[in-house]
Amino acid sequence: MAKLGKRHGLNATKARIMVQGLSSIDKRTLAAQALLDWKESLVRDLGGPQAISTQEATLVEMAVRGRLIIEHVDAFILSQESLVNKKRRQIYPIVRERNTLVNTLANLLGQLGLAKREPPMKSLAEYLAEKDRRADEHTGEHERSEAVSEEVPAEEEVAVETPGN
Repeated sequence: MAKLGKRHGLNATKARIMVQGLSSIDKRTLAAQALLDWKESLVRDLGGPQAISTQEATLVEMAVRGRLIIEHVDAFILSQESLVNKKRRQIYPIVRERNTLVNTLANLLGQLGLAKREPPMKSLAEYLAEKDRRADEHTGEHERSEAVSEEVPAEEEVAVETPGN
């Protein structure tokens, strides 16, 4: 019986991620945290969660899944002694599959746009509400400083005479 070589497990990983999404990964790992940070950064570059459409959110999710699969394949490929099947004198199919995945990710990112977008401007009502809230906070701080200044005796005002008056 021939000895089986190392298996990459790509098909099982792809199936689990496609069905369960990012919830199928252990978010405690550094790799998962880096991937989630990349997703947040991507959404922020698109103008924030309030600025992206449902379609764009789907593309972001697909891009994150694609990147996760690519990183998994990269880890497998880099653990190999050689990327070439010497018996057949050809590159292993997993390398070609990886290039397909990378092209798909590049296509998704191209559809999302490569330029950073500014978050949408606030409406006049939102701006005024925020300004009032800040003023209320400042007034509260001002009232606290007045309470402290009442405890400290104020300096007497000095009248300054100007010549010619």
